[in-house]
Amino acid sequence: MKKIILLLVVSSACIQSIRAAEVIVKSPVLDRGKLLAALRLKTPLSIALCNLVMAYIPSAYVLTKRFSYSDDVFLVDFSPDGRHIATGGNGEYCRIFDVTTETDDLRASLYKPETSTISFSPNGNQIAAGSAKEISIWETQTARLWYNLNNNKVGRTIGKTSTIDNITRLSFSPDNQHIVAGDDDGNIHRWDLKTRTQDSIGSHDGIIYSISFNQNGQYLATAFSKGACIWNVLKKQIVYTVVPENEKDGIYSAALSPDNQHILTAHKNKTAHIRDIEGNALMHRFSGHTDELTTASYHPNGESIITASHDKTVRLWDIRTGATTHIFMGHERIVEAVSPSPDGTHIVTASGKTVRLWSLRYCALPESTTGLS
Repeated sequence: MKKIILLLVVSSACIQSIRAAEVIVKSPVLDRGKLLAALRLKTPLSIALCNLVMAYIPSAYVLTKRFSYSDDVFLVDFSPDGRHIATGGNGEYCRIFDVTTETDDLRASLYKPETSTISFSPNGNQIAAGSAKEISIWETQTARLWYNLNNNKVGRTIGKTSTIDNITRLSFSPDNQHIVAGDDDGNIHRWDLKTRTQDSIGSHDGIIYSISFNQNGQYLATAFSKGACIWNVLKKQIVYTVVPENEKDGIYSAALSPDNQHILTAHKNKTAHIRDIEGNALMHRFSGHTDELTTASYHPNGESIITASHDKTVRLWDIRTGATTHIFMGHERIVEAVSPSPDGTHIVTASGKTVRLWSLRYCALPESTTGLS
């Protein structure tokens, strides 16, 4: 009889807790903290119930943290160890957040107004930010200015950079030996961080929207106002070109797949494309956004992609099926940037004056077949 009474009490508590959390559960954005608060009972039972509810809602994902700003932010990047997030935009600081403590005590030292691009180095020891005609590189541990490209008054200078127009995007090489940057005139500049010398890889007929190395550093993927290109870095030659299907379309980002066999592009026409490079064929067209895209990137598992859009959402897609697996909602303005954590368990998004960190722990992601994690 006692067991029956205990079962009834537990069942009643569970039903009451579920009703209290009903509104939260129905929301497409499942906030674990709010769910636990709604459950009210801070016991192992309520925590287990919370995890059970989240695990059995296939469309659920977790909004874990929000970071607020006084100005628009449109740049985000995860550190290689996944512990920090770098952000930048129209404000006066490049801010580095510790994901676990939510502190940004380095911001006073990383002064960089009107930042247009930001990136951690592959070893995590430096962070580079570009704006106007200069790129500044700081040491992440000490916040000491390490290099300043095109500024003789502060830090060290690498080469002569007077020919550079406004820097739009930059990227470290995987071996941490070089930085490449694109500008408003479509030029690709490269700096050797050891010898402090600069050279040019090539140019485009239009502003550069994205630039990134492949995993071994032999190739660059670039997106510009009239298309996308893959460059052989050593030969300084274009080896593949993507041209929009019509003159009204545009490409805002480009990235090589982990196996270097495909190129992913984000388009103005609301879609993302994956093309087979060797066969020069369109393999996948990802449709679902209701407005033009801002960026598209591969998830670290190599089997999913992530897209951001003017429609204020971010989508996670299964490459093999071409289907949307999750839609991340909640931003009130255009989602300008998205970055996955190196281990693939989180993504960070930037929109307006807000940066949001999302957990993918409860998302059913395709398993990697590329050896990546």
